[in-house]
Amino acid sequence: MASHLPKTDPPVLQLTVQGQAIHYTDQGPRSGPTVVAIHGYPGSPKDFRYMGPHLEPELRLIRLALAGQGHSPPDGGTALVERVAFVRRFLDGLNLEGVMLLGHSMGGGISQAVAAEEPRVQALALLASVGLRKHKGLRWTSPKVLPALRSELGWRAMRPGIRQAFTGAGFAKTVDDESMRNALISALELDFPYLNTLPERISVPTLVAWTDDDALVEPEISEEIAARMPPGPRLHFSKGGHNLQKQHAAAISKELLTMLR
Repeated sequence: MASHLPKTDPPVLQLTVQGQAIHYTDQGPRSGPTVVAIHGYPGSPKDFRYMGPHLEPELRLIRLALAGQGHSPPDGGTALVERVAFVRRFLDGLNLEGVMLLGHSMGGGISQAVAAEEPRVQALALLASVGLRKHKGLRWTSPKVLPALRSELGWRAMRPGIRQAFTGAGFAKTVDDESMRNALISALELDFPYLNTLPERISVPTLVAWTDDDALVEPEISEEIAARMPPGPRLHFSKGGHNLQKQHAAAISKELLTMLR
């Protein structure tokens, strides 16, 4: 465990854009480069707490809470296209320009989709990112269960087994039921054929980082993403699991700072 690592947890802020409440944290100098961090499913701004101390002295680190996750209300939608619109509204609301998107896991897929169509994104960093094809963490699932997940009766019946699967995959037992439900619906709605088209539509420098012992996204998928994405740092770690933004916070942050200087 790496509980001894320094971490930061800035206060959670709220921004209202087009009547929608969006929660986030904001730290570091306003005059430097800006990184917008997008967590996976389920997740929250705390997922990047170990990178904050390394980045904060030199750049502005904004950690976004996706709709239905990490404080933000669930009214932003669950489909990938809705997640992308949510991020773009957030960029509008804070008047952000020239940002780097830092995406972990499912947040990496969202970051790729935003970067493919958003000129305000000038750099991209993908940590244990999904993309191109279904990864092993989702192979036990099927989109056929979406109607049951959306119904209260079906959700009550499925919840114990889903919680067992989530905790077995390494997610914290403290993840609340609705965040877990929102996360699984969002994951099942991922459009992998669409994600497979994105690398050739992205033109900004891209960091790709992964580990060999990731229990959710196998290294072969990260290697495929790394091979097709635009040039940038490639960080391959033998160990660190799925949460490499914690276990390798210093090494990843060092490369981000080099990219943005």
